[in-house]
Amino acid sequence: LGVPEIYRYGNWGTQTAQPTHLFHTYNFNRHKFVYSFAADPFLYVEEGRGYSKFFVGSKYFKTIYPQSFSRKEKIDKDKSWRHCNTSPFYDRLFYDRYSNLYYRIALHGVTPDDYDNGSKFGAFSIIIINDNFKKVGEVYFDKSIAKNYCLKHIVVTREGLFILRNDIYSEQPNFVSLERFVVKRISKENI
Repeated sequence: LGVPEIYRYGNWGTQTAQPTHLFHTYNFNRHKFVYSFAADPFLYVEEGRGYSKFFVGSKYFKTIYPQSFSRKEKIDKDKSWRHCNTSPFYDRLFYDRYSNLYYRIALHGVTPDDYDNGSKFGAFSIIIINDNFKKVGEVYFDKSIAKNYCLKHIVVTREGLFILRNDIYSEQPNFVSLERFVVKRISKENI
């Protein structure tokens, strides 16, 4: 799997910059790996010695820009973190073998003013993708709700998608509280 075209232009920042990350999941039913890049709206599905490509971008943002269009520009760590936190990008990818769905996390970034005021939590959405790699929904969490969840701690079980409740854990650090999300029905308004 080569680097998507979007990464060939511009400077995406230092190693700490999230938009350079690669994510993957494994489909236990098809016995295939599925890959996702942070700055790319496509999923890549392993097909023999090659890959198939499917568009499953967010409806809330279209383009993710590099930190600079000059590949030679040296970008310091603080500028890199600022760009990473104020820009949208795709995060982790999960396969739900029980519902035969994929969940792709899309982080929307904080506003520059919010970042300057110390905010670390922007809106996010969960893109729901069927087994044919068609986007069938996207659930939006605005920043006032998003701050309650820790997206580094997500697990998929037979009962649904579970996300750690950051707000409850902060108040009661001796307990882990996960909130369950279940796909009930998919409507065209959510795509």
